[in-house]
Amino acid sequence: MAAILILFLPISLAACSRGAKQGSPPVAIERLGDLEARLSTTKQSFKRKEIIPLKLVIENTSAKETRLEFASAKTHDFIVKTSGGAPVWRWSGDRVFAQSFFSKTLKSGEKLLLSSNWNQETDRKRPAAVGKYAVEAELNAGGKFLKPGPLFIEIVE
Repeated sequence: MAAILILFLPISLAACSRGAKQGSPPVAIERLGDLEARLSTTKQSFKRKEIIPLKLVIENTSAKETRLEFASAKTHDFIVKTSGGAPVWRWSGDRVFAQSFFSKTLKSGEKLLLSSNWNQETDRKRPAAVGKYAVEAELNAGGKFLKPGPLFIEIVE
């Protein structure tokens, strides 16, 4: 078991740091068994007050079906933190979710798209400051916990 963890850790860290080339859209990838989670946005640098699109794609990379089971209507979350790690905004922060047990079956190669937009407001409804931010996503589906990220973005004047 320890050997598997040692081998998996470098792969996971390398996957999360992909997409950091200057001028290319940032991407963070995490794999768990038959699932691949890909967090992305359209570019690395955004002007103040510009909407920042966030996209989380969950793909079944196996040759068989896989089932995602959810215990509430909150299937995922997007989190924005300062470069120092302080929380700035959470997509689920001002939402209420029904407790609702349901599942989604992904066929081989099928993708589930989850998306949102960040309007550069903090959880306290204040404008986010100019600077660098780390974006993460979470998917918690019945023991299949995926957390791709961080990917790094910047707000400029």
